[in-house]
Amino acid sequence: MDPDTLDLLKQSLEKYIKKSDDYISFLTYTKTAQATSELEEHTKFRPSQLDPSVPSFKPSNLPTTKDTGQTIKQVQIPDHDVNNNVDFTKFLMKKDLLTSRFHKFDDCPENYVSWKDTFRCVVNEISATAAEELDLLLQYTGLQSSKQVKSIKVANAGNPSCALGWAWNRLDSRYGSAEKVESALKIKLSVVPKITYKDKNKLFELSYVLAQIRAVKEKPEYSALLSFCDTVVDVNPTISKLPAGLQSKWRDRASSYKRKHCVIFPTFTFFCDFVLEMTEHLRKDCHEDIKCSECKGTSHTTAMHVFKIGSPQDGIKSKPEASASNYGEEKSPKEEVMTKGTEVCKGGVGKSCAKIVLLDILHVQKPI
Repeated sequence: MDPDTLDLLKQSLEKYIKKSDDYISFLTYTKTAQATSELEEHTKFRPSQLDPSVPSFKPSNLPTTKDTGQTIKQVQIPDHDVNNNVDFTKFLMKKDLLTSRFHKFDDCPENYVSWKDTFRCVVNEISATAAEELDLLLQYTGLQSSKQVKSIKVANAGNPSCALGWAWNRLDSRYGSAEKVESALKIKLSVVPKITYKDKNKLFELSYVLAQIRAVKEKPEYSALLSFCDTVVDVNPTISKLPAGLQSKWRDRASSYKRKHCVIFPTFTFFCDFVLEMTEHLRKDCHEDIKCSECKGTSHTTAMHVFKIGSPQDGIKSKPEASASNYGEEKSPKEEVMTKGTEVCKGGVGKSCAKIVLLDILHVQKPI
C-alpha cells in the first residue's frame, strides 16, 4: 500500500476517533452545566474556516427566559447521531430480552426438545462462540445433566468446539432420544385422571399434554415412534377419561370424519382440536335450545328446576304434589324430613327417578 493511501486512512481514523470522543462527551455531560461549554467548544467553527466578510447569523425567533430575558441557545443534534443513539438503545433492550429467554433444563425428557430449541435459537442470535455456548450450557442445565456437561468440559480442556459437540451428543442420547421422549410422554398422558364435568382444570391439563405430544410428533425425528397416537388402541384409553357427554360427541365427530375422508380412524391432530374445542365451550356460546317447562326459563332444564317449599304466610308457593300417572311414581303421604336415610320419590314434589334433581333441605323455622 502506498504512503498516500496510508496517510489518508490514518487521517480518516483520527477523524472517526475524534468524532466518537465528541459524541461520548455529549452523552455524558448533556444534562449538566458543563455540557453547554463542552458542546459549544466542539461545535463552534474555527476562525480560519469562516469568511470575515459574511455577517454572523442571528435568528430572531430564539426563545428567552421569563425572568432574565436572556436568549436560550438551542443545540441541533445531527440526524446520524440520533439514529446511532436509537440503534444503541435497541441493542441494549434486545440484549436483555435475549438473556431473559434462557431457562434452566429440569432433566425431564419430555421437556428436552422445547428447551433445546429455545437455547439454540438464543445462542445463534447472540452469535456466541463455542466456549461461550459451553459455559451457557453448563449454567442452564439441570442437576444431573450439568454433571455430564461438566465432565466433558474438563476432559476436553483447551478444545471447546470438541467439548461442545460431545456435550450435545451426550444430552441428545440421554434426554432427547426418541425412545426416551416417547416413554416420558406416554407416562405423562397415562397419569391424567378420569375427568368429570366439574373438573374443568383437568380437561385443560389433558389439552396441554395433547398439545405437547402434537408439537413433538410434528418433528421428523420423533414422528415415527409417536405414530401410535393415530391408532384406535392407544387413543381409546384417553377418550375413556372424558365425560360421557364428550365421549358421545367424539363418536359423532369421528364417524363424520371417517365418512368424509374415507379413513379408518381420525388423525391425532383432529382429536387434539376436538379436546381444545371442548375446553373453550362457554355457556354464552352454546346454541342448544334449553327451556324449563315449569318456569319457562332458558338457564336450566326442567329436571334442574328448584321448587321452594314453605308456608303460605312466608310468601312461598308450594308445588302441588304430582300424580303418579304423570311420572310413574307411587303416591305417598307427606312426611317430615328427618336426619335419617331417605328413599327416592317419597315426600315432597314427585319427579322422574331417571333425572338428577337438586334437593334443598331447610330448617323448619327458616324455610327460606
